[in-house]
Amino acid sequence: MKFKKTFALFSLALIVGVMTADAKTKKVDPDKVGIEFRYWSPDISTSARFSRNAIGDELDLKKDASVDEEEISEFTLSYKSGAKSELRASYFAREFKGNVAFSRDIGFKGTTYNVGTSVQTHLEMDYSKFQWRWYSEESPEPLRFGVILDMKVINFDVSLKPAAGILSQEEEKVFFWMPGVGGIVEYQVLPNGIVFGEGSGMSLDVFGYKPSGYLYDFEYGYRHLICEGFDVSVGYRMLEFKSSDSPDNFELGLDGYFFGARVKF
Repeated sequence: MKFKKTFALFSLALIVGVMTADAKTKKVDPDKVGIEFRYWSPDISTSARFSRNAIGDELDLKKDASVDEEEISEFTLSYKSGAKSELRASYFAREFKGNVAFSRDIGFKGTTYNVGTSVQTHLEMDYSKFQWRWYSEESPEPLRFGVILDMKVINFDVSLKPAAGILSQEEEKVFFWMPGVGGIVEYQVLPNGIVFGEGSGMSLDVFGYKPSGYLYDFEYGYRHLICEGFDVSVGYRMLEFKSSDSPDNFELGLDGYFFGARVKF
């Protein structure tokens, strides 16, 4: 929590600093190819129910299994495919761990872990996002809108391993892909700085598909051009996912501040 407060204050100080600085650099005008590194510090909320032979309880991986919150590093490659269009590919992978004695009986994949059982919990995930973007203008002068069409691929591996005893380790994998649509808005507040907001997603519930689910990814922030070909950004991001195939389900929420740096050439 101390880190998150420090990060929030740093982000605010950066925004205020660049907005009050003497802005004499070139306007934000994207080059052909971009490579971005992003550091994201999200809070995590996740729950799962995976059953076998009617044995399976709702498991809150944060409250019941004490899964730790971890920082995430994400990489994005972008290519300006036209005067007003862009292709992007993003990827991150992360492992979340917990080690705790359960405070209640929990059934998972046909195995019941009784109260007091020490269990090591692992949640591994990787997330890929492929986007095509179209903008109303070549650059935000001062305002432009955009449309996003994308494909998101998300993969989870959830496992429970008892520290000792005769109980077996149980594991479940979730693979989910989802097309999405969304929008972008950017407003140029300085000759070399813009505020932005964007998001995309889709819900299978709209079409009545089984298994049902949704996947949404939203963010907003400020991007500042340090020099030609290099910019930084700060903001806040929310990722929400759910997959349900009764009686089983899996939910994940990640939200928190991020800091990014990008080179373009």
